[in-house]
Amino acid sequence: MRKKRALWLINHITLRPFEVPMLIDMGYEVYCSKQFPRQEGNMSANIVYEYDSTLSIPQDVIEELNKEDLYENVSDHILEILNEYFDIVFVSFFPNQLRMLINGFEGIIVMQPFGLDGTKTYTEVIEASIGKSYLDKIEEIGNRFYFGQAYENLAEIESNCLKRRAIYLPIGLKNAEVNRKWVGGEKKILFVCPRIETNSYYNAIYNNFKKEFKDFEYLIGGAQPIKVNDSNVLGYLPQEQYDYNMKHIDVMFYHSQEERHLHYHPLEAVKNGMPLIYMQGGLLEKIAGRKLAGACDSYDEARKKIRKIFSGDKRFIKKVIDDQEVLLTPFKYEYCRQHWEEALKEIEKSETFQIKNNTKKKIGVLLTESYLGGVLDFTIRFIKCLKWGIDEYGDNVELVFGYKESKLYDNDNYFEELERLGISVRKFKWKLLDSDFVETARQYGDFKVKSEDAEYCVPDDGIANFEDCDYLIFSVDRLPARYYPFKPYIVVVHDYIQRYLPEMMTKEYKELVFKMQHDAEKVLVMSEPTRQDAINYAGISENKVGLIPLMFDWKESKLEIENKEYSDNEKYFLWATNITKHKNHERIINALVKYYDNGGNMKCYMTGAETDKFVNDSEEDENEYVSKIRELIKDNPILQGNLIICGLLQKSQYYKLLKGASFFFHGGLIDNGNMATLDAAMFHVPTVSSRYPAMVYYEDTMNLGIKFFDPWDTDNIASSIAEMEKECDERARNLPSREVIKSYTIKSKYMDVYRLIKNTWGL
Repeated sequence: MRKKRALWLINHITLRPFEVPMLIDMGYEVYCSKQFPRQEGNMSANIVYEYDSTLSIPQDVIEELNKEDLYENVSDHILEILNEYFDIVFVSFFPNQLRMLINGFEGIIVMQPFGLDGTKTYTEVIEASIGKSYLDKIEEIGNRFYFGQAYENLAEIESNCLKRRAIYLPIGLKNAEVNRKWVGGEKKILFVCPRIETNSYYNAIYNNFKKEFKDFEYLIGGAQPIKVNDSNVLGYLPQEQYDYNMKHIDVMFYHSQEERHLHYHPLEAVKNGMPLIYMQGGLLEKIAGRKLAGACDSYDEARKKIRKIFSGDKRFIKKVIDDQEVLLTPFKYEYCRQHWEEALKEIEKSETFQIKNNTKKKIGVLLTESYLGGVLDFTIRFIKCLKWGIDEYGDNVELVFGYKESKLYDNDNYFEELERLGISVRKFKWKLLDSDFVETARQYGDFKVKSEDAEYCVPDDGIANFEDCDYLIFSVDRLPARYYPFKPYIVVVHDYIQRYLPEMMTKEYKELVFKMQHDAEKVLVMSEPTRQDAINYAGISENKVGLIPLMFDWKESKLEIENKEYSDNEKYFLWATNITKHKNHERIINALVKYYDNGGNMKCYMTGAETDKFVNDSEEDENEYVSKIRELIKDNPILQGNLIICGLLQKSQYYKLLKGASFFFHGGLIDNGNMATLDAAMFHVPTVSSRYPAMVYYEDTMNLGIKFFDPWDTDNIASSIAEMEKECDERARNLPSREVIKSYTIKSKYMDVYRLIKNTWGL
């Protein structure tokens, strides 16, 4: 019978020499990872090879693992190795690593939390970094996940999901005995505060320390990624200098009043017999069980006690040093070994117990408002893309499409194609939840509800608010109120128009949109500029934003796609738009008037959702902007017969009109970028477009030969149309081939979209 094997994926310099030998003493073979994220939070990490020789697994397998970054998503091959050779894995908290292990490791997962500052919980950190769905997955895998708390009080503030899986695995110190090396002599305070210039938490601690001890001499230890403009801040020190400071500086001060987190350096001071003056209210107070001689209820008391040490009060110094030895008790080998043995016995009882959840998963894709045109088109293409991915992977996943009920969808069967693919289609209405419902949920400990006064909504499909779905994807980030998060969700963000045209969105609605994005498990965008906006403007964490390709469905058109035929037939260009203000109608119409006044020969066909309102005088749902554009068109007779407004066309009609166009016109001030530019290129129809970041990105990445104009300059728009009239034939001939255009959006790229979602939720 082979020995039990453990993966120890923590890399901590101080923790490894204690925990790994203890696990080996308890009958485990232990593999330690050789790669770790090179970031400032890992400054106390390193690698060792000394334990490789104790493993009874093939050397080539060890060498393969040594090359692998086990903190990130790993290949299926590496997961097979982990599952074949190891029974249990010990990890701290790194989001991608935890996601990867929950999704792919079949043994026992022990997450070892060492405590957080008092502003957040591990439940909240898991939700924010890898998503609420992973709390559900932790529940699903049952006895294969353990919350191995370093201190007994960590789980008491967590959700039931983590509380139920809590075990006590105290962290220890190698040789946790007082060695009495301290001699003192330098009347300075030793204070430890890393990452001062790169971490706001530590920066605040540093500034508070300087304020409270401005009348004392001091030295500040701790690694500093960026040099601090303070000669008292030492930064990284060689071991000899570190040991010298611990031996000769008169006192260490420890500031923390965190109830569930403790740094190593105060314990190292205790080991060396160095007087430790610390604040009450934190974990040291709990460990001590009483107020020790070095404990302080206020900074004034701390200053008085430090002055007594500086004065050479031997009786007081001896009392502090003798008292503080009790702080090492829970870090000693015998204490830790006893609790680890008890916990691992419980774990080993369930070591072979695995829950294989082979039930079908269901994803609901929701169109949140009654869109026609671009957003609707995107949503349908996106769902088909997911369907291709599910079929390609052979996953047991069902898709459901939900759309907001509207009379706009009554006349045409927009969703027939989805139904033919076996995708269930249902309509819904938004239902607002009253304050009593939300308050009741909060009282029952629903960690998902944070705000006392927020209004929430759910999509009422007449069944159970899509409760039958395991996950939801919103194909656009527009809701009537905050979504009550019954289900984990992903949201697609088409653009950040509110950044560039603030008047398009009220402050309250902007906050609602941002809240929806921040609460999502993933935010999907379709261009690099939008990705940067998500990170730098909306404040979404970078690892939460997924860049997906522009959705172009080259399979969908049944029309014969051939190169454009050049003839003497009517020459026209196609303007695809809708009636929203950012589409820039006023400037474009004025530009068209100039174009025709200056001898322009091509007619302009306008098409798009609700554009027929620009010529329809009897609209019931009138709005000021539409009226203004309608009057502008009426007031310019030269547009009569030249500007033909078609309204929203059926897809086959639209493709027929696009195929015959001399060029495609896209004039919005700011937008996601128009999928129709790719549609046009497939018909060898060139595009003239307003210049803004998303469209420039598409041109840079796909080389479509777009002619750009300034959307704010009417004269430039008019001249660009006139120039395009002369250039369009040549530009059409220079467009990339259909095969090249397909390569931008080939099915393998669509697989990446589903793979991203698959990895997010571990499908």
